[in-house]
Amino acid sequence: MIRLVINWAPLSGDRAQRQQNAWNAIESLMATNEDFVATTVVCPGDPVEDAPRLHGILTKKVGNRNLPFVGDIMDHARSMAEDDDWIGFLNSDVIPTQRFIDRIRSSDKKFVMCNVTDIDEYGAGVRYRPPRGGSIDGVFTKSSTWGDIRVSVPDLVLGSRAWDTAFVLWSFRHLDSSEWFLQSECLHILHGYEHWASENDEACRLNTAALNPHGGLAAAASLFRRNRAKKIGKPHRRIGPKKTRLKKRR
Repeated sequence: MIRLVINWAPLSGDRAQRQQNAWNAIESLMATNEDFVATTVVCPGDPVEDAPRLHGILTKKVGNRNLPFVGDIMDHARSMAEDDDWIGFLNSDVIPTQRFIDRIRSSDKKFVMCNVTDIDEYGAGVRYRPPRGGSIDGVFTKSSTWGDIRVSVPDLVLGSRAWDTAFVLWSFRHLDSSEWFLQSECLHILHGYEHWASENDEACRLNTAALNPHGGLAAAASLFRRNRAKKIGKPHRRIGPKKTRLKKRR
């Protein structure tokens, strides 16, 4: 089984429509894939009436922003899974595809990091952009694997800056590179990020703190470029000016 958990947020306007479009795609996939099941969770204090296929309420949140912890969502997924099931989450506005399901189903890796391909709109006449370089929008792993590594996963807050960078950096430090792969089979409607809070808010500080013991954001970005290039078979391109060798004077 592949068990997906979505944190259903009380959104409005375009953000609510993007979330609903993604859920509509998920329901279509459930109708045609018997081994794919999706449920939702909500943060404490958030309304439950509109959450489709609600599984439960998360145990904690960050400040007054009602942002969930990655570990909390994964724990919910594992609570309804067998050891051999795939469990995971996606950002609530990410649109999974059949190819996404097929690649997870056939994977022999321990982790699947989900990158996205941006599109202009959902439906006919979409224009695609290449997958975004340094970010992920979801994680999948076997339920038994999550049980084994749960204690080492830092407290990361979904929906705030740097959670994905910190998670990728953690994976580089704790998993062999052969144990995971990056896939870009999900879609995401391009939008701005004006809704993000200050870099000094509590959620962002927690995520950034998880980066600091490992060299911070710059180290994470460098590792991501090198490992992503290796996994998708493209040569790593040097960033910045080339070094020149000085000639000796005679």
